[in-house]
Amino acid sequence: MKFPFLCLFLLVSCQSVWAQNANKFKYFGNEMTLGLGGLVSGDFNSDGTNETDFYVINAKLAIALGRKTAVGLRNYQIWEATSGRETVKFNALGAYLQWDYLKMKGIRLSLEGGYYFSNYCTCGNQNYATKRANSNFIMIGGGVEFRLFNNFYLELSLRKGLYFPGIENVKSGDIGLIAHGGIIYHLRLR
Repeated sequence: MKFPFLCLFLLVSCQSVWAQNANKFKYFGNEMTLGLGGLVSGDFNSDGTNETDFYVINAKLAIALGRKTAVGLRNYQIWEATSGRETVKFNALGAYLQWDYLKMKGIRLSLEGGYYFSNYCTCGNQNYATKRANSNFIMIGGGVEFRLFNNFYLELSLRKGLYFPGIENVKSGDIGLIAHGGIIYHLRLR
């Protein structure tokens, strides 16, 4: 768990150094992105009864590398409530790289890929996730941001997590699609 905090420290430290040398680094560090989002979802049985509810909160912090790229940290907090079982909390923390495919006034389309440290595993034969240390995965996806006002944007995104080979008893090899929305703030640093 020390790795993500070390990355965050280096990210913020480097930003201040590069901000002082703005003429040498034209785009690096000129924008910081702060985001908070969430998801509420349910899985239903074939007879229409609710089997599992998911509640997800995600927070992100990123800094611009270039005009269309950013690197950042994202933290997912996941609560899963399954019929006949207590609510279980999971987390996933990782680093990601984002590329803005289209960046116009009022709208952004982006693609993203990242590596996440997690304890969320779709392991075994049951229909719910279990806690397992080092259930790390890569996540790929994309999103769209719509400008609300000033530097505030509404983000809608779709991502898919894929476990690395070697994690035993993974049911499907992936986490599935994660669709979520949130509020993003783009802080202009210079």
